[in-house]
Amino acid sequence: MESIAKEIVREILLKLRTWDVGRCRCVCRQWHSILTDASFVDQHVQAAHVVSGSGAEALAVTEIRGRGIGLDMVVLSASSAKPICRVTDLAPDYHCASACNGFLLLTSDDGKWQVFVCNPITGEKLKIPAPPKIKITFCETYAMGFSPSTRQYKVFRLASEKPVYWEETLYSYLDVYTLGDDAGSWRQHPQMFLNRALYDHYSPPPALVDGKLYVLTEHRDREVPHMMLVIDVASEAHYTYRLPLLEEFTREVEAEVHLFEMWGRLYVAVHFIGQHLLHFWVMPPWTNDGMLHVRWELCYTFYVDDDDIRKSHLRKRSPWHDARDGMLCYRLGDCLYKYNTTKDDQRKKKKQAGGFSEWDHRIQLPVAPLPTKQRCNFYGGYRYQRRQRARPI
Repeated sequence: MESIAKEIVREILLKLRTWDVGRCRCVCRQWHSILTDASFVDQHVQAAHVVSGSGAEALAVTEIRGRGIGLDMVVLSASSAKPICRVTDLAPDYHCASACNGFLLLTSDDGKWQVFVCNPITGEKLKIPAPPKIKITFCETYAMGFSPSTRQYKVFRLASEKPVYWEETLYSYLDVYTLGDDAGSWRQHPQMFLNRALYDHYSPPPALVDGKLYVLTEHRDREVPHMMLVIDVASEAHYTYRLPLLEEFTREVEAEVHLFEMWGRLYVAVHFIGQHLLHFWVMPPWTNDGMLHVRWELCYTFYVDDDDIRKSHLRKRSPWHDARDGMLCYRLGDCLYKYNTTKDDQRKKKKQAGGFSEWDHRIQLPVAPLPTKQRCNFYGGYRYQRRQRARPI
């Protein structure tokens, strides 16, 4: 009877979301034994509700830097605000550059420090070897991707070399490091890409959707995103696409652009600051034709109150999608906007009549005393997968 009861518990636990599986390990010894068993882990990560992405969550990563201390990074679940882990043993120049399934990629602002891959559940970190040096580094950034077809994790370095003459066309290198590879070395992709990736720690993070890594790029003499680089993680082929409303991005118009995943597709959030406009565009099914033009589809147009965002020292703007309840979320400073995407069919006629979608919730977030420096960013598509621990972590 005891074995039958254990098998019933196992079947119930298999239906849990990835984050709940990690938390339930602490309930009791029996559950811990079941959830850490290799056969259970293999079966769970291949379950339909895990593979389809319906169990994906968004992480809220708060980076705190005070006087005389290093980086104090707090990782929480964006939907429940429950803490996952705290990292305190890194230099203050580090920040979270990218999230990939159950891992976070930690890099430094100046590129002089070693890159880490961190498992927020266990707190373990893997050191990534230093990439090859280029002559004169103009800027560089890192991103992490995962290929469902090959089951491989890869770290990409996007680095630009400073041109001799300012009017020269700017090209950037793409270096690749495969985690768990026996060679343990970086490889430089033979094909360069145009322009440069956004590279400071205030830049929006890249998005990983169905084995494709999406990174915002900019022209060297512009201060807003210019194009979008798409990297196929499995083949490492990359293509460049135009962003929606590209003609509106000028020095005179301040715009913030973010990439994120919603319902398994890539969305672009474009916020024209000072104009109170927030657009959400969806990318059509991806093709590898390398065409610059994409027929983006405008899904939502919202009004946001951004009168005080220029004055605010916070200037926090982040979109994400909570797959648990279908909420499209957008943080603007100390205000959180929410829109229920599961009710789109009921609102279709109303949206066509007015042109604007209406928020379901507008929540004023509490203002806490801040240390010298604090930054909070959101990373979607988080999935706890202990199975991958042995190789990359």
